[in-house]
Amino acid sequence: MSSPVPSLALADHSGAVCIVGAGPAGLSAARALKRLGIPYEQFERHSDVGGIWDLNNPGTPMYESAHFISSRKTSGF
Repeated sequence: MSSPVPSLALADHSGAVCIVGAGPAGLSAARALKRLGIPYEQFERHSDVGGIWDLNNPGTPMYESAHFISSRKTSGF
């Protein structure tokens, strides 16, 4: 008797990289992977990047007048 479910060919995803989130850490990881030439996919559940820095992200603790005080050398792209 044959199976009612058709067999699916499985792709080799052993080298695949998935980044969950597009906040500061996710964006930093994406930048590093891109520089190394490593392909990746990135997923963000909200409508824009920025994580907690996205003021339109529901539940963000940020507020309109918040400012990030850090040197461009250590925290900027």
